[in-house]
Amino acid sequence: MTNPVQLGPHEQGTDSESGNTIERVRDLLFGQTKREHDTRIAELDLSIKSMHTRITEQLRVMEAKMEAMSQALSSRQDESLRQIGEAIVAVGRQISALGSARGHDGDHSA
Repeated sequence: MTNPVQLGPHEQGTDSESGNTIERVRDLLFGQTKREHDTRIAELDLSIKSMHTRITEQLRVMEAKMEAMSQALSSRQDESLRQIGEAIVAVGRQISALGSARGHDGDHSA
């Protein structure tokens, strides 16, 4: 049987020291890439927030325009209905006037 290699007291480390060593090795191997990814993610997050803000503002402007257009259309419709009503009243008066004129003409011929 082979005996496992025994480390001397100066070669043995605590778990936290070995963990720190592993973290340092990871940072050396992958640290730059991780920092680049973190930076890119932060940039994308800012970009998304900016787009969200712009889209929200554009939607607010569009809603305001649609509301103004709706009110203008409603006013035009009300005005058109008022004009149609006035025209009907005017035609009614003309018909009444014609009826009255014919009625008087009938009285003179009798």
